[in-house]
Amino acid sequence: MHAPRNDSRVVQLLAGGGFLAVGISVAVLVVFPFRAGEVWAQWAVPMIGLAIGIPTLVGVHRIRTRTAADPPWALAVLAVSLFLVGAAATLVARLL
Repeated sequence: MHAPRNDSRVVQLLAGGGFLAVGISVAVLVVFPFRAGEVWAQWAVPMIGLAIGIPTLVGVHRIRTRTAADPPWALAVLAVSLFLVGAAATLVARLL
């Protein structure tokens, strides 16, 4: 079953809105609790990003495999990769 072309646009708009919300959330976390040394903020930053990044990857994959559209998958992969690197760096820093 193929999704209509409008579905591709809807997913892109939702992903864009989600990443905007993540950017604002992460900025607030970095300015206040992260700088104050709150441990939970160190984990919240990458987890917030992954909460939107992984569903975006799923949506991009579905659009890419079910339609003729060519969504910007490289940016979604980059975003998720950077949030995973952040989570790994947090874990390493906590272990040392």
